[in-house]
Amino acid sequence: MPAFFETVWDRINEMPGHTWQWFNGLNREEWLVVLAIACACGFLSLTGLRSRRL
Repeated sequence: MPAFFETVWDRINEMPGHTWQWFNGLNREEWLVVLAIACACGFLSLTGLRSRRL
């Protein structure tokens, strides 16, 4: 069982590097899609927070 946890820990430690490589490989159109998704998530989050405060 310790080998399993070591494997999981290694994958978690490698994830930021793999994520950064993925972002570096995006072209202009793919960056626009990422930007649109991030803006949509932000908009939904802000509208959700606003409705709770009323």
